[in-house]
Parts: sequence; structure tokens; C-alpha cells
Amino acid sequence: MRVPLKVVFNSSDIYVPIETDFTERIFIYEYYNYNDVMSSVGALSAFIMPIIAIFTPYLIMHFLHNLSKMILFKYEQVFHM
Repeated sequence: MRVPLKVVFNSSDIYVPIETDFTERIFIYEYYNYNDVMSSVGALSAFIMPIIAIFTPYLIMHFLHNLSKMILFKYEQVFHM
């Protein structure tokens, strides 16, 4: 129903110029507690640990190689070879 520009009351009709919006808004609140955080950390750990397990032998070999270089360097310094 349109509101007339010029308000003239010639009848018993009452015009109330109110704009209504029938949009429905839904708000969803999600609460996190200690268990949710721990499950997220556990999932992250379960994802990362196999990747670390794959690279662990290579890291150990790299460490041992560097250690052997240091031992040889110190041996050559002490015995002047």
C-alpha cells in the first residue's frame, strides 16, 4: 500500500508511514572449551608427527656427519696432520 504524498483524510482510513523489513537474521555463537582446544592440538600433532618421523633418519645422519667432521678437525689440530 502506498502512502500518498499529500495527506488528506477524507475517509476513516488511517495511513501509518512505517517501513517494515522482514529480513530474518540468525546469529550462531560457537563456544570453545578446553576439550575442543586439546582435540585441535591432538589433530595437529597427528598430522605433523608422521612427517617428522619420515625426516628423522636424515636429520640423524646429517648430525652424525657434522659431528664426524668436527672430530676429524679437532684430531688434525691436536696431532698436526
